[in-house]
Amino acid sequence: MKNRHPDSPEFAGDYNLDSINLIGNDGNVIDIKRMVNELNIYESIYSNSITGSVVISDTLNIISNLPLQGTERLAFKLSTPGAGGSGIVDASIKTGAPFHIYKLSNREQISEGITKYILNFCSRGMVRNSRTRVSQAYTGPLHEAVAKIITDKSYLDLRKRLYFEPTRNSTTIVIPNLRPFDAINLIAQKSLPGNTNGVGYYFYETTKGYHFRSWENMIATQGSFPRTIAAVFDYVVRNVEDEGNKDKHLQDMSAVRNYDFVNSYDTLAQQVMGTYAHRVITHNIYDKSYDIKKYNYHAYYADHQHADLNSAENYPIMDVPVDFEQKSISEYDESMVTLQPTTQYLHNKVTGPEGTDIKDAGHTEATRVTQSNSVGNGIQLHLEISGHSWLQAGDIIFFQLRTVEPDKGGSGR
Repeated sequence: MKNRHPDSPEFAGDYNLDSINLIGNDGNVIDIKRMVNELNIYESIYSNSITGSVVISDTLNIISNLPLQGTERLAFKLSTPGAGGSGIVDASIKTGAPFHIYKLSNREQISEGITKYILNFCSRGMVRNSRTRVSQAYTGPLHEAVAKIITDKSYLDLRKRLYFEPTRNSTTIVIPNLRPFDAINLIAQKSLPGNTNGVGYYFYETTKGYHFRSWENMIATQGSFPRTIAAVFDYVVRNVEDEGNKDKHLQDMSAVRNYDFVNSYDTLAQQVMGTYAHRVITHNIYDKSYDIKKYNYHAYYADHQHADLNSAENYPIMDVPVDFEQKSISEYDESMVTLQPTTQYLHNKVTGPEGTDIKDAGHTEATRVTQSNSVGNGIQLHLEISGHSWLQAGDIIFFQLRTVEPDKGGSGR
């Protein structure tokens, strides 16, 4: 194989990976790259930690000779050629954070002298989370509480960078002996973005760091301006014989091999879950009063940021009559009815548990439900593409879906 410059890809999906080192409990390091069949890394806005797996065809009997006990570490440095510093997945010993192996699975003898198995690994945060618990009260902006849990040496003690969106609500929150990730997820539910009207945050890890941010922060900067598109992909037939095209590998990097709409829409389920209409009855335990809030999806749609920022009225579902009563889908507030207990003076403050006016509790809960449902149960698209080491969970991409109508040309989004 001829040598190439590490910044010059030869084909779509090309990568730089000099070694994959297995670090034993005694510090012994073994380069297992030649035995690795697959290396998989998983990250998601729904996952607090990075996980992964490496499929190994073992010819050195590492299981017995190292031996493997589930407390080893895995070190490597992976990148797409030309990606630069931001595109490096650095899990090396010197400059990065090696992953922790926690399980061996699918072990089988495939031939004489060769054993195949899977090593499952995770980031250090997941390991720390399994060993520690948080029993403490935090007062002030909620994002500061998250930062303290992440950096506290008694809890997660994480050394990776934290990217966070400041919260607009400040309150006292008591963590009752929870694991750190559970504590942060509890805070995330109560967090209100500083620049938008959304409710709820996501706490997740990527190869670039930890993120504590709202959904609207992922799609808009400062709650108003569309975020820069990280990558553009399209689905077209490529000319595999065009080897003379110097830019062919660059074109192939943006090519989608396969795509699948995992979920397009399910209006019946969304109605039952309260996405479009929701009645929230709040019961104030302090003064024994109650309040009723009716959430109308179309009435509040323009108050929030959406992945499609072209129009404030580009509704996923139209505001038109859906039955003989001539009511729109967002006017049936009994689609979901929630009883939400709340109180004042919980920590000697006139505000409610989330640090905001008690009168907003019903609307806050309804907004949390509809936004969570819209993101988690809305349109979901699965793309199979060549590797891009600079992409991470939470990035914005653009998919150009070609029209299937004959003689139409062009593309659809």
